[in-house]
Amino acid sequence: MPFEPLATPEPTDPAARKRPAQATRLWPDLLGLLRRKPETDLDSLSKRILLPSLPVTDEEMARAMHQDRGQKLARQEMWAELAQVIEYTDAARLRTPGGENATTLLAVGARADVVAAAEDALHDGADPDPSGIDALEEMQAEYHDSYPCALIVALAHIDIGW
Repeated sequence: MPFEPLATPEPTDPAARKRPAQATRLWPDLLGLLRRKPETDLDSLSKRILLPSLPVTDEEMARAMHQDRGQKLARQEMWAELAQVIEYTDAARLRTPGGENATTLLAVGARADVVAAAEDALHDGADPDPSGIDALEEMQAEYHDSYPCALIVALAHIDIGW
């Protein structure tokens, strides 16, 4: 039984290998299709794209909660309430799930605006505006018996001087 190939053999003559005229006309049409902007279906794309991300941990949530509470009470100038909260967390030795002291986080939030303004001024090469730290010292003079208020002012001085 003789071997018969399924496809016809290609010509070995280079002149015979030239493309037919129809094939050369197809290239501009195909290139035109490739140059067109494809219509994107955002719904189907969003279902197929999965970006891995880490969940927010309990530690991060607790830290943010304490810092935000301290910052909110300081911005509202609710110093007596902030002092009570700091005294309570200190007496209860309240900590985050990771073991960080809640008292420290409340104080960080309370002085955050003053320290951030001073740091920005120092990074810009200017002298920090003393009005922020002066306001904290006025608060300390008003609540002179409150150790949480003295803690906030002392830590603000340390942060700015650092």
